[in-house]
Amino acid sequence: MAGVTRYLTEKSDGRVQGWLADPPGSVLYNLVENGKIERVGNGSITEGMSRSVLPIFRMTRLITGIGQGRVTNNLKPDIHLLSGAIHIPDSKSIAMVYRLLHEEGLYVGASSALNVVAAVELAKRKGKGSTIVTILCDGAYRLVQSIDRV
Repeated sequence: MAGVTRYLTEKSDGRVQGWLADPPGSVLYNLVENGKIERVGNGSITEGMSRSVLPIFRMTRLITGIGQGRVTNNLKPDIHLLSGAIHIPDSKSIAMVYRLLHEEGLYVGASSALNVVAAVELAKRKGKGSTIVTILCDGAYRLVQSIDRV
């Protein structure tokens, strides 16, 4: 993320913004928004989910590879380049996994779904005429391995 943000910011003379999308339990959202390394949320998959959905899945670790408890060395020098951060509950990421599969035919994982949810939220904030780009960085094959049907 840091390298892409740095490159696009430099090439666009600052016109391109980089935004962080982060799940519950990560310290990065709070660092970007408030300058503090502090957890926001507990990372629970059940956060915000309806009671009718809860019995369907038991999750181990939902979104692997994001939701850091630390600032990595590759991000540290470029964290100041980020324009902001968006906190995305797991329930919205999971809903987007299914929406993208059923409505768009895209077999994406939870990290990609989180990025899409954040892109939609950012588009609402920025308003009509804004261009929002995100990356679909994983497939649902990793997510399927984390879900046990009961």
